Amino acid sequence: MKKPSFSTTTRQTAYGSKPPVRQWPAHSKERPWTRQLHPDTRVLSRPKQKNVRYWHDSYDLYYATGKGIKYQRHKQLSFGLGVITSAGQKLYPFEELEKRPVIMDQIGSDQVLVVFHSSTRTALAWEPLYKGQKLEFELSKNEKADLTLTDRQTRSSWSGLTGRSTAGPAKGAQLRQLNTTQFVVENWPLHYPDAPIYPGK
Repeated sequence: MKKPSFSTTTRQTAYGSKPPVRQWPAHSKERPWTRQLHPDTRVLSRPKQKNVRYWHDSYDLYYATGKGIKYQRHKQLSFGLGVITSAGQKLYPFEELEKRPVIMDQIGSDQVLVVFHSSTRTALAWEPLYKGQKLEFELSKNEKADLTLTDRQTRSSWSGLTGRSTAGPAKGAQLRQLNTTQFVVENWPLHYPDAPIYPGK
């Protein structure tokens, strides 16, 4: 079975008090968007001889069968991007993000822009506001290192992975990144019973 291709940069688990703010590809050896968009990034590593035990995921069986200490589902688990705002929470399954890499949505009273970059298996969420104005985004280009969005209000171009405007009247502007966490779709209702799963209510 293919391992899930997503993980987070969080210092806590998906059930911790403070969710992470960035989704990273867990098992990909190539991270072109990291190197190209953030050339000054430092990567922490360990000597290869000390990495052996880290190549094995102790949750492999749980992912593949759904069988664990607490849950006995007898089926392969799926994952999604949980978006956490002051107005509520919502889960966006990666299966749905594969179909729609750019989603304009609303969680309670909060506007949300969810972006998925298939080449790097990266999912993020932004607050789609510019100078207090709500922007509506559409996908312009989906390239290996990034995806380019265009907003309908100013017709500016934006990087989907950095949230920064690269061209147009809004050039240089930065969208605010929303708190997100990777979450097992089947477990979402157990921890957030009143929070919806996209595309449902």
